Amino acid sequence: MQKDGRVLYLTEAKNENQYWNIPIANTTVIMLGTGTSITQAAMRMLASAGVLVGFTGGGGTPLFMGCEIEWMTPQSEYRPTEYMQGWMQFWFDDAKRLDVAKQFQLARIEFIQKVWAKDRDLKAEGFYLDDLDVQNELDGFEWKIPNLNKVGDLLLTEAATTKQLYSTNISSSRFTAI
Repeated sequence: MQKDGRVLYLTEAKNENQYWNIPIANTTVIMLGTGTSITQAAMRMLASAGVLVGFTGGGGTPLFMGCEIEWMTPQSEYRPTEYMQGWMQFWFDDAKRLDVAKQFQLARIEFIQKVWAKDRDLKAEGFYLDDLDVQNELDGFEWKIPNLNKVGDLLLTEAATTKQLYSTNISSSRFTAI
């Protein structure tokens, strides 16, 4: 349901109702099971945030979505449950989920290298890809990724790398300005 400008999940208890906030800005997909209902106001808010809403059960997973026309996805499509299970099988296997997380981090490094190499605004703020400290940090992170065995370790390493990248660039941009 939608309440006070937020999308909430409501459970009705014997003596009181319980509400949980759904952070729609950080949500990509919501899967609703058999017997779940959703208000039109909540669907409008989810659609405006680009959240896909799927209804599961009954042997299939039809997806419904409403959003700006540029991002419209198939709305009348019916796909058997096996399709969704195939797409999401990595999520239920810790090793596969870690592998996907590692792939995302490697893609992130490539993205940083590509954007920092040519973005004038970043260069104006002192973010240089050819800085030796930046290259060492990115190379070190790339080298560490295959050796990490837990998602938590990957996240900690990512956080440390990000912190180091920004502190290196902030320090170098201040040094350059002086």
